[in-house]
Amino acid sequence: MFGLYLASIPDFHRDWAEHYQWIEHNLAWMFPHNPDWFRQTVTLGCWFILLGILLSPWLQRCLSCRIFRWLGEMSFALYLLHGTLIRTVGVWVAYGRIFPQVDSETGEVIRPYAASSSRVWCGVIVVWALLLGLGRLWVRYVERFCALLVRRFEMWALKTDFEPSLLPVEEKVDDLVVRMATGGDRLVRCL
Repeated sequence: MFGLYLASIPDFHRDWAEHYQWIEHNLAWMFPHNPDWFRQTVTLGCWFILLGILLSPWLQRCLSCRIFRWLGEMSFALYLLHGTLIRTVGVWVAYGRIFPQVDSETGEVIRPYAASSSRVWCGVIVVWALLLGLGRLWVRYVERFCALLVRRFEMWALKTDFEPSLLPVEEKVDDLVVRMATGGDRLVRCL
């Protein structure tokens, strides 16, 4: 939990979230003089998260379940899409506008009002639903199309014949099979 807390520090306007002041006051001794708080704290948080996973067989089993493997399959698409959806749809649902208000005299961003928790939760639910749906479509169509283009280019560059397979991954493989590093050629069928 501590790693998740550290890794969730905002990149800017940390002063708007008072619960992150603790990091600057109590962890300053760990970092060099005048550090990049965002990068240093996120890196430290990721180390704590990885250490927690490595030391906990229960967490390892939980992260191996079907839903997390499904999310892992879409992880790159989720990474590419999440920022855009949060900054557009999420902000629109929570605050009623996408672009921040700027003071016409000073040119500074006006601190937004605190959105109600119900609006924020609605935004979270809407963004997650859109993100998972678009991520699934991205994996099914965009990644498959890009892989086909790369394969065709490889075959063209190597001057070999090419027989594209347009079947989705789900139809090619019945079960996910993982080769264990310690077991050599032993195969383990995942749930």
